[in-house]
Amino acid sequence: MPLLEPASGVSQSQRRFDRIAPTVLALAGIALGCFFATQLTHIPSGYVAPYTTVSVVASTVLLGLLGAILLLHWRTHRLGVGLIVAGLLTLATYELGWRVLLKLDRIPWLPPAIHLVSGQRVVIRFKSGTTEQQVESLVSSKLPFLPYWSDSLEREPMELALNISDSAYRRGETSPRRSRMLADDVSAFMVLMRRDPRVSSVELQSQH
Repeated sequence: MPLLEPASGVSQSQRRFDRIAPTVLALAGIALGCFFATQLTHIPSGYVAPYTTVSVVASTVLLGLLGAILLLHWRTHRLGVGLIVAGLLTLATYELGWRVLLKLDRIPWLPPAIHLVSGQRVVIRFKSGTTEQQVESLVSSKLPFLPYWSDSLEREPMELALNISDSAYRRGETSPRRSRMLADDVSAFMVLMRRDPRVSSVELQSQH
């Protein structure tokens, strides 16, 4: 009996299976990609993140190999196609997912890129109804010391401002690597502050 063609007519149940299986597997691939992407929001360090990417690639390869094997027989041909598509969709959904999460500031170890210029400050604004005691609690818990890139902290009603020191900015100008490190550290701090339930917004703006 040939592998790729049935010896006789295809049953109604086989036709139904051939229609449904690829669609179900494609949706499963999208769901798996979303699952892997959301795991990035729970990883505290970038050192662990590559393991998630390796898992995604391994899943794609495994589904592809299994699908290629099932392609050989006519009964499982469409199932094989579905598995291959599921693997590709897992990888594509993961790639799209982490990019979306990055734009939403949901990946703690990979803050979005920012462009620093001389004379900027990080402004933290608090939500309406935040008490002075809550502001003091945030300062004592998350700002017991100023970050190395800031030389002063200004306080106004419902607002904090950390000035980026000229010395830190000048050190960043000495090399592209130092500049990236400074921008990443400031950006990571802004992401951390935005996640606090007392904070309404965190912005980078020029000093007045």
